[in-house]
Amino acid sequence: MSLSQAVAKGSRDPSERGGGDGGGRGGTRPVWHLPPSTLSSPGRIVVLRSGDPKARVKDRKTVSERLDEGVVAQTATDEELRRVVWGDPVCHVMRLYSGRIETLAVGAVTGKHG
Repeated sequence: MSLSQAVAKGSRDPSERGGGDGGGRGGTRPVWHLPPSTLSSPGRIVVLRSGDPKARVKDRKTVSERLDEGVVAQTATDEELRRVVWGDPVCHVMRLYSGRIETLAVGAVTGKHG
């Protein structure tokens, strides 16, 4: 599944939800209109996402809670990345990246998937 398919299916993209109060307090999330980018990715990128699309949505999750959800590696094009904004700083913690990579590596060796 590509990133655009996942965004359309799971609708994690704020632009899919419409406007709102932006607080995760029962309302919908805000929409950010993105300015054109002057930089581009040189090719396809692998995005490491939660492996459980049915995971309970909550305002904040720890790194260990995110790792417990498993991991899915999805490819994304430069065009797909230009339409998405990530605003969760925990998603950029190196411990989360390394844990997801370890989950994928162990799954590849043992035949189990994240």
